[in-house]
Amino acid sequence: MNPPSQTLRVVFTLSALACSVILMLFVRGRAEWTDAFWLQLAASSVALCAAGCFVAFRKGACGWRRFH
Repeated sequence: MNPPSQTLRVVFTLSALACSVILMLFVRGRAEWTDAFWLQLAASSVALCAAGCFVAFRKGACGWRRFH
């Protein structure tokens, strides 16, 4: 049985985004919460998530085919 690869990619991407938001809040947690703070938080989280997903999905399979 083939795993639902698109669903796994979406779940991985959303969990990576959540982890990057938590990481950025931890790093910048003492900063004043202004509009600029939230924009920087969103931009850095999306950039970190995009980099992580690029590394994970760079060969198109995210390593799921190894386990068949």
